[in-house]
Amino acid sequence: MSTRIVTDSNGRKHITNEPQLHSPQRPWVGLSEDEINKLRHLVDWTAEWSYGRFAYELERLLREKNGGAA
Repeated sequence: MSTRIVTDSNGRKHITNEPQLHSPQRPWVGLSEDEINKLRHLVDWTAEWSYGRFAYELERLLREKNGGAA
Protein backbone atom coordinates (compact mmCIF):
# COMPACT_ATOMS: atom_id res chain seq x y z
CA MET A 1 0.00 0.00 0.00
CA SER A 2 1.38 3.41 -0.87
CA THR A 3 0.68 6.87 0.46
CA ARG A 4 -1.07 9.17 -1.97
CA ILE A 5 -2.72 12.57 -2.02
CA VAL A 6 -6.45 12.78 -2.74
CA THR A 7 -8.69 15.79 -3.28
CA ASP A 8 -12.12 15.78 -1.64
CA SER A 9 -15.33 17.25 -3.11
CA ASN A 10 -14.54 20.63 -1.47
CA GLY A 11 -11.15 20.83 -3.16
CA ARG A 12 -9.15 20.07 0.00
CA LYS A 13 -6.15 17.77 -0.33
CA HIS A 14 -5.57 14.90 2.09
CA ILE A 15 -2.87 12.27 2.51
CA THR A 16 -4.22 8.72 2.63
CA ASN A 17 -2.99 5.15 2.80
CA GLU A 18 -6.31 3.76 1.53
CA PRO A 19 -6.03 1.57 -1.54
CA GLN A 20 -7.04 3.06 -4.85
CA LEU A 21 -10.28 1.33 -5.86
CA HIS A 22 -9.83 1.72 -9.61
CA SER A 23 -6.94 2.63 -11.84
CA PRO A 24 -6.82 6.08 -13.44
CA GLN A 25 -8.30 6.28 -16.91
CA ARG A 26 -5.98 6.14 -19.88
CA PRO A 27 -6.37 8.79 -22.55
CA TRP A 28 -8.66 7.75 -25.41
CA VAL A 29 -6.91 6.84 -28.66
CA GLY A 30 -8.94 7.45 -31.80
CA LEU A 31 -8.37 6.42 -35.39
CA SER A 32 -6.13 8.29 -37.78
CA GLU A 33 -7.45 9.62 -41.10
CA ASP A 34 -5.55 6.83 -42.86
CA GLU A 35 -7.16 4.15 -40.69
CA ILE A 36 -10.62 5.62 -41.31
CA ASN A 37 -10.02 5.68 -45.06
CA LYS A 38 -8.89 2.04 -45.02
CA LEU A 39 -12.11 1.13 -43.22
CA ARG A 40 -14.25 3.02 -45.71
CA HIS A 41 -12.72 1.03 -48.57
CA LEU A 42 -13.65 -2.29 -46.93
CA VAL A 43 -17.34 -1.55 -47.30
CA ASP A 44 -19.63 -2.00 -50.28
CA TRP A 45 -21.90 0.93 -49.43
CA THR A 46 -24.59 -0.37 -51.82
CA ALA A 47 -25.07 -3.56 -49.78
CA GLU A 48 -27.22 -3.27 -46.65
CA TRP A 49 -25.11 -5.79 -44.68
CA SER A 50 -21.99 -3.67 -45.17
CA TYR A 51 -23.05 -1.17 -42.48
CA GLY A 52 -22.87 -3.91 -39.85
CA ARG A 53 -19.49 -5.05 -41.10
CA PHE A 54 -18.23 -1.47 -40.97
CA ALA A 55 -19.49 -1.02 -37.41
CA TYR A 56 -17.91 -4.27 -36.18
CA GLU A 57 -14.59 -3.50 -37.84
CA LEU A 58 -14.62 0.03 -36.42
CA GLU A 59 -15.30 -1.31 -32.94
CA ARG A 60 -12.53 -3.91 -33.28
CA LEU A 61 -9.95 -1.31 -34.31
CA LEU A 62 -10.87 1.06 -31.48
CA ARG A 63 -10.73 -1.73 -28.88
CA GLU A 64 -7.35 -2.83 -30.24
CA LYS A 65 -5.92 0.71 -30.06
CA ASN A 66 -7.28 1.31 -26.56
CA GLY A 67 -6.24 -2.01 -25.03
CA GLY A 68 -9.82 -3.11 -24.43
CA ALA A 69 -11.32 -6.54 -24.32
CA ALA A 70 -14.81 -7.74 -25.13
